Amino acid sequence: MTVTPATPAYPALPSVTPAAPVAASLHSASAASAEPSAATPSGSAASDQSATSAASSRSEAAAAARPWIRLSLGDSPLMTILGTAAVGLLVLILTDHGRRISALDDKVDRGFETMNEKMDAKFEDVDEKFEAVDRRFEEVYRRMDERFEAMDERFDTLDLKLTALIAALNMEHQVANAIEGRLEPAPEP
Repeated sequence: MTVTPATPAYPALPSVTPAAPVAASLHSASAASAEPSAATPSGSAASDQSATSAASSRSEAAAAARPWIRLSLGDSPLMTILGTAAVGLLVLILTDHGRRISALDDKVDRGFETMNEKMDAKFEDVDEKFEAVDRRFEEVYRRMDERFEAMDERFDTLDLKLTALIAALNMEHQVANAIEGRLEPAPEP
């Protein structure tokens, strides 16, 4: 005994106009859900067959519920042109935003490049000023070294003169005591 799946009987729909697509789709959906399901046959081949027939019946029901979409897009050149124009405008808007963002990125990059060039020029100016200050300090240090050398020479000559004077006066013992902090009374002449 073979059981064939029963296809649900859909009520004839009145002609659907674009003004009432929602009501027609709701009517067909409620009619499809109100139909009782057929007896389920036993076996895997029968279940595959019933699944296929259920899918095809659902697609037929969807096409019957919304015929205005299929008709308006496929048969009307005006709707096709308007749809293409809408997609074209959307693509144009998206690419225009991308182009503007790219232009802003380029402008920001140019701003950073000019800022880096200005900063490099300022750093070079500051480096030149530091080099000029270093040259001035080198001159000052050279003059200070010359003066210290001249003072060292003077101290050396004074030291030699004092040593000669101390030896000439024969007062080495008293000078040594004076350096150590012991002062002795001066000898009488």
